[in-house]
Amino acid sequence: MTRPRQTYSTTSDLKKDFPLFSPIYSLVSKTFTYLTRPNLKNLSALIVTFFQHTSFALYNIARAFPAHTTQKHKHKALLRALKNISLDELFYTSYLKVLFALPSLRLLRRYTLPLLIDV
Repeated sequence: MTRPRQTYSTTSDLKKDFPLFSPIYSLVSKTFTYLTRPNLKNLSALIVTFFQHTSFALYNIARAFPAHTTQKHKHKALLRALKNISLDELFYTSYLKVLFALPSLRLLRRYTLPLLIDV
């Protein structure tokens, strides 16, 4: 007897279950154009997770990671998602595009742009 395979959330499931996912996914997909669809979904899900959970421990982040599976598999999925997103020049240029696309960023009133870069 084979057990049914547990599947991770699809993009349409995440859009239905999490109201923040849809605008975050559209913003991320327009700015991170070089990422594949699974990487876009995982990056958007990771951003949604940070809105829901305040801890930065990987196991606690994995607890809030939107996947329909057990805690152990959520942790593995989170590690795979983080491993597949490379922090290179394309990532940081896309990150800056996201900052400029945010509605609360008023460029005409700002003289400096704060950046948080983890090296």
